[in-house]
Amino acid sequence: TVKAVSEPAELILRRLMRLLRWRLWIQEKLQPTEWQVTLLWAALAGFLGALASLLFTGLAEGVHDLFVGYSSLGVVTSMKLLPWWGCLLVPALGGACAGAVLLLGQKIAPGQSSTDYMEAIAIGNGHVPIRASLVKSVAALFSIGSGGSIGREGPMVQLAAVLASLVGRWRQFTPPQLRLIVACGAAAGIASAYNAPIAGSFFVAEIILGTIAMESLGPLAVSA
Repeated sequence: TVKAVSEPAELILRRLMRLLRWRLWIQEKLQPTEWQVTLLWAALAGFLGALASLLFTGLAEGVHDLFVGYSSLGVVTSMKLLPWWGCLLVPALGGACAGAVLLLGQKIAPGQSSTDYMEAIAIGNGHVPIRASLVKSVAALFSIGSGGSIGREGPMVQLAAVLASLVGRWRQFTPPQLRLIVACGAAAGIASAYNAPIAGSFFVAEIILGTIAMESLGPLAVSA
């Protein structure tokens, strides 16, 4: 009877030991290193930057369709279809809306004048102001949608950098980590705007970060 009782207990003990060995093996193999974690956050920054670029492009086309129509034809072609007074009125209305947004932004985000992501990466702590960046991006939407030749690439990169900065501050990154994640967002924005991920990675690494070391170039490339 004692032997019959001990055999199931021994079998259960062997199974538990086998499960523990599997658990330890999986934990050792799947335990991410600091480098791997950095690459994962860089990938998230790139994904959010791509979404921001898609959203801004769609909104710009929507604003242009609201002012002019024929958004599928492009800005130049659709403006050609307008009468002469429309070519004067549409940019004036767009400029008035952009100016109103900027005036409102002075009340929403007072004292947040500098939204330069390059400055935040190179000499700052990686903190990119959110409200001021959104205000300037909305003003740019009205300017671009009404035919203003300011280009949509700048706001796309700015929004990507803002989202990356927001993620880094949410995770309470250190200033060096925050600067790197904002650089990853900027690289993703440049890749989305110009369809040049490799060039965007090297641009941010050389011009903004001032180094092409693998510790920075690797996350930038993953993000882009």
